[in-house]
Amino acid sequence: MKSFLQLALKRRTTYEFSRKKVPAEIIRKVLEAGRWAPSVMNSQPWQFIVVRDEKTIREIMRASYYGLFHTAPNAIIIVALLPSMVSDKLHRGMINGKLGRDESLLCASMPILMMDLACADMGIGSCILSLDETRLPKSLGIAKGQRAPLGLGMGYEERGARETGQTHCRKPLAELLKDGRL
Repeated sequence: MKSFLQLALKRRTTYEFSRKKVPAEIIRKVLEAGRWAPSVMNSQPWQFIVVRDEKTIREIMRASYYGLFHTAPNAIIIVALLPSMVSDKLHRGMINGKLGRDESLLCASMPILMMDLACADMGIGSCILSLDETRLPKSLGIAKGQRAPLGLGMGYEERGARETGQTHCRKPLAELLKDGRL
C-alpha cells in the first residue's frame, strides 16, 4: 500500500490527453472517492455530473479558466452544489439548512481533490477545472441559481507529454512556515 505522501507526490496536472477512453468502471471508482469527501457538517451538498460527450467537453473546456491550454480530456466530472443547501450569503457554517458561500466552495473542492487523488492512484491523468459558470452548456441541466464552480477533467496522458519541460516543484517548507521553522 502506498503512503499518502507518495500518492500526493504522484499527483500532477495533465495538459495533453490521449484519445484513449477511460472505462466506466474507473470513472465509477473516481466518483466513489468523491462521494467519501469531507463536507461541512457532513452536508454533502453536491451532485456529480459526468460528461463523456466530446462536443460538450469542448464547450466545458472553453468555459474553464485556463482550460484552453489543455487538450480535451475524454471525461469531465463537474461538482454542482445543490441550490437547496447553498446560500450566497457570507455566513459561517450552516444556517436554516444552508451553507454560507465560503463553506459551499470549500465543500465543492473536497470531492474534486479526492477524485483527483483517486485518478493519480489509478494512473489516470487529470486536471482540476475552475469553471466560468455563466458559460457552461445548458445541456448539463444545471438549475438556475445552482453553483457548479469546479470540474475534474480525466483521461490518459499523451505519450511523451511530460518531456516538454514541465516541472513539478513546490516552495521549500521553510518558506511556507510563518516564522520559517518548526
